[in-house]
Amino acid sequence: MLQELAKRTKETCNLGILDQNKVLLIDRVESSYALRIHSEIGRRFEPHASAIGKLLLAHLPKGRRLRMLEEAQPLARFTEYTLTDIDDLELEFAAIRRQGYSVSNQGTTLGMLSVAVPVRDSKGRVVAGLSYQAPFVRITHEYVMEEVVPALLHSADRLTQIVCEEEAAATGIGAD
Repeated sequence: MLQELAKRTKETCNLGILDQNKVLLIDRVESSYALRIHSEIGRRFEPHASAIGKLLLAHLPKGRRLRMLEEAQPLARFTEYTLTDIDDLELEFAAIRRQGYSVSNQGTTLGMLSVAVPVRDSKGRVVAGLSYQAPFVRITHEYVMEEVVPALLHSADRLTQIVCEEEAAATGIGAD
């Protein structure tokens, strides 16, 4: 599914989860372009600056989220655009929950935009983030909003369905 999404968008697509208060990259398909951000499956990174991380943080219970952010103080600033103030992040988390997706506009790397959408379990909890990342030189805001976000949401819905089917199979609920 990640390969289909990367082929459709022609850019790097990632799947990540929150693990030990970090984002853990569990799958990735890289763009074939020379200009891209290289990362490896299994890499862990700070959640407050990336699209996947902000998405996952936004859907945590507020108490847990605030504890994580306070324990990580001072939050690392990767670029001049990285949000490091908890109040500013809380405003962004509210926007993420309202709009259904997260954006990292140069939060980790200058010149790069990332967008992430939630993958949910059978109880509706966000268990993973599916993301797209591309350099500004190849994309427009309109393209991302009109093409990429719908493609991400469609793929995330398919992944959510798979997660729910796997949960049902593991518990025997809904099995024949």
